[in-house]
Amino acid sequence: MKKTIWTEEAIRNEIRKLDAKTGLSGADLPIYICKKLQKKALGAFVHNEEQICFAFSRFYFDDPNFLDEEAINVIRHEYAHYMKHVLYGPRRRSQRMHDEEWIICCNEIGAIPVTRYDRTRYEYYRQKHATEERVSEQLEAYQAGDLIIHPEFGKGVIREITGAGSKRNAVIDFRNHETTKLFGLRWIDENCRRIERPERVVIRENSQDDSRDDFRGDSRDDSVDIGREEPAA
Repeated sequence: MKKTIWTEEAIRNEIRKLDAKTGLSGADLPIYICKKLQKKALGAFVHNEEQICFAFSRFYFDDPNFLDEEAINVIRHEYAHYMKHVLYGPRRRSQRMHDEEWIICCNEIGAIPVTRYDRTRYEYYRQKHATEERVSEQLEAYQAGDLIIHPEFGKGVIREITGAGSKRNAVIDFRNHETTKLFGLRWIDENCRRIERPERVVIRENSQDDSRDDFRGDSRDDSVDIGREEPAA
């Protein structure tokens, strides 16, 4: 799976997507990928007399093992702070940072309303990617012209394979049923029998014969914040 390189522009592109949902202008704010946060927090929405901006930890966002799903959720987490700031006004000192208003904003933009980096979620995504890569390697064996035995339609010929990775699809001709159908290639691999043969069937086009809650962190820091809001002094 291709890993996103989290530059300032890549983060801004994610924020533009959120702006399209909310009608706000978060992408116009300064964005910093900085050393200051390091392991203490993954990100922050800063608002004070000097500036309003987003900041993200270089320690995490430069880490090639930091999953895209986690990075996107951090961006959404900080955007929810920005969204709350715009819609409900600056946070009062007596007001909780991750309160009901912030949760409402999270739900609106698809952010997971949690305050800690979750190792359980990290492991889920890591294993998910590992499975997708393994399946993708298995599907490399299929090509147009391969014969398969479908449990319902019987013998078929793969006419075309589209898509990439574990999300590939196959267009299959079932001549005995005079029909052509589209299947997920992963489903074909798991539910059909592939006929090994020295030469693949040649497919001819146009042929009539072809048919801040208590959340746990990762191994680097079990109590690291996903992000924080920097209030006015």
